[in-house]
Amino acid sequence: MLFAAHLRDYEVVGQYTDKWGHRHDSSRVCHQMTKREARDAMQRYLLQHFSDSVDLDAPIKVKVQAIK
Repeated sequence: MLFAAHLRDYEVVGQYTDKWGHRHDSSRVCHQMTKREARDAMQRYLLQHFSDSVDLDAPIKVKVQAIK
């Protein structure tokens, strides 16, 4: 368990813009991941579940915060 100290629970909020210019927020809790894995998982989640409405020209912003 060399990397066990880096595995934590994170609250992740993803913000994206749809094709019509509206901003949307989506939040999830990721368990036993690194901060980078949680950020990447949220980006994949948004692109998979909202692929028909995500504006690919606008950036997807992801905020990651550790749960205490």
